[in-house]
Amino acid sequence: MKLVKRSAIFAALVIIALGLVMSGCGKKTADTVTTEEYRTVLTTEPASEPASELASEAASLRIPTLARQTTTKATTTKATTTKAATTKAATTTKAATTKATTTKAATRPATAAPTTRPVTAAPTTRPTTAAPTTRPTTAAPTTRKQVSADSIAQALMDSDVFSGEIIKGGNTKKITREVGLEDISYSEMVYCPGVNSEMILVLKVGSREDASAVAEKMKAYCKDTADMYASYNPVETAKLNSAVIFNNGEYVILCVSADNAKAETLIEKMF
Repeated sequence: MKLVKRSAIFAALVIIALGLVMSGCGKKTADTVTTEEYRTVLTTEPASEPASELASEAASLRIPTLARQTTTKATTTKATTTKAATTKAATTTKAATTKATTTKAATRPATAAPTTRPVTAAPTTRPTTAAPTTRPTTAAPTTRKQVSADSIAQALMDSDVFSGEIIKGGNTKKITREVGLEDISYSEMVYCPGVNSEMILVLKVGSREDASAVAEKMKAYCKDTADMYASYNPVETAKLNSAVIFNNGEYVILCVSADNAKAETLIEKMF
């Protein structure tokens, strides 16, 4: 009878154990299920069998071995799961590290290319504009007026600067002595006496030195004659003091008239 009971218990336990293994242990752990089922089986047996005897029989039927095998498999599965989780975590950490490294490398500031300093152009030297050359003005050749001692005397005689008649062809020797022209060399001489001190005397000399000497002698003549008239004829004295003495280096002219200023203008226009 005991043998039959043992066989039945063993068969029940084997079936329960195989069910647990095939179902992956379900939602309960192998140790918990095995113990509960074992207790259920034990409680269904007749009360005539002591609990200690059933436990001994279950132990002799290698129930603990099956429990240990189930526990070992569960532990192995848990270890595999933990290893996979660890591997996944390591992989994730490595990927995150790689990503962080990549991000760091990507965010590294790019080195700016050296700025090329602009080349300062050399100041342009503006060309100096030469001042326009003023070409010298060539003076038009002066047309020298054709004059002579006679033409000069005649022009003065034809004017109205004298108070009375002027005689052309006076005594040249007398005037030469009075003026002091004996040592002067001349080529032309015209003497035209007038009323009182009025007169025309024209000389053409050979050099500027002779012309200057003649002019000085004429001044002395006018002064001496004015002094002579001063005591009785102040009008003639005034004429002699303002007498015209013209010298252009070739012709020397003495003119004593009633309007010496006008006479001087006429003479200057002849040259």
